[in-house]
Amino acid sequence: MKVIISPRKNFRTILVGKYLLLFILSVLSLFPIFWLIITSIKMEVDIFARPPLLIFRPTIQHYVYVLKTGFFGSYFLNSLSVALFTTFFSIIIGGLGAYSLARFKFYGDKLMAFLILSFRMLPPVALVIPMYLLARKFGLANTKLSLIIAYTAFNLPFVTWMLRSYLDNVPVEVEEASMIDGASRMSTLVRITLPLSLPGIFATAIFCFLLSWNEFIFALSLTSSPKAQTLPVAVSGFISARGIAWGELSASTFIMLLPAFLFGVFAQRYIIKGLIPGAIK
Repeated sequence: MKVIISPRKNFRTILVGKYLLLFILSVLSLFPIFWLIITSIKMEVDIFARPPLLIFRPTIQHYVYVLKTGFFGSYFLNSLSVALFTTFFSIIIGGLGAYSLARFKFYGDKLMAFLILSFRMLPPVALVIPMYLLARKFGLANTKLSLIIAYTAFNLPFVTWMLRSYLDNVPVEVEEASMIDGASRMSTLVRITLPLSLPGIFATAIFCFLLSWNEFIFALSLTSSPKAQTLPVAVSGFISARGIAWGELSASTFIMLLPAFLFGVFAQRYIIKGLIPGAIK
């Protein structure tokens, strides 16, 4: 007997399969964060229990210890200031470079774009020693300014290429109409192109902020004291020759995740908002 499967039933099966796959992938992606949180509120004896405990008496002693040691006050503010300044300078400088590549055609423009991208392909470890020697020569070693310069230089290729793709989607006719009405190139860029590119700018700013916030190699090499060290370096301090302080490590890592998470939630509505469609009537 031949079984006939209706198209509607087949569609429902495919839809259920897709949602099931998305659910499984979401669980796998969020499980490390879930385990990080429950580890940060466990007692030391519960952390090392075998098999792992899912029902336990929670505690905030690890958070109290981390906050009492000045972790939040010094390293947190260092990371925040470095990440924000890096994002600001990267967006400004990279945005101007992206605009020039998107709007002006000149001899060697494609080669220049490739050279900018190739700089991003360099592994960070290859630039640590040159960056350190330059920072020491100019008296910037062990300062937040050295990290801002290093992060900005390393993020510029990424920012330039990201914003270039967004600017290519901004209709040129909008800018031409503005300049016909008497606006200058810079005025058109600020008043017309910039608002239309806000979703791309915020998306790029999020990635730039996260890259700066989580960077470890430059922060470890260019800084050596709490006045300039960032959170990733401070978190690594809970891993020593005596062992790993899992409770404090988990608590400090969770604190480090919060600003990036909140920054992404805040900027999400700007990313999904469609400002470009309908710009030309």
